[in-house]
Amino acid sequence: MDSPRHFYYSLVHKKLKKDYYSLREGSINNSGMLFGDRILHEDLKLSYDKDSITYELNYKGMMEIRRFFKSPSFFIFNFQYALIDKYGNLLTPYSNVEIYGQWANQGIADILPLDYKYDGN
Repeated sequence: MDSPRHFYYSLVHKKLKKDYYSLREGSINNSGMLFGDRILHEDLKLSYDKDSITYELNYKGMMEIRRFFKSPSFFIFNFQYALIDKYGNLLTPYSNVEIYGQWANQGIADILPLDYKYDGN
């Protein structure tokens, strides 16, 4: 399964490398999208909040995400953080995170039940 939810799930369970995700910083200018340096998985700042049982991803800006050399997806985090639960559900309002590319075109994966757990098969 390849979806924003699977990406977030892999992120909170520290499986980005195992699940073959490749990340790059990005920016937009008048001629389109330009991308910068590779983001190392261990460089993503993720903290756990025991009170709300959520993870907080501290990242602001554009991120290019690829998996298995497929077409890229692009996230634009409009605020400094995004809240994610243990199932990979984005709890931050969708207006705070914009999605473009492959995942924007296949949006059906985000209508699965909130407690859905991908078993890898």
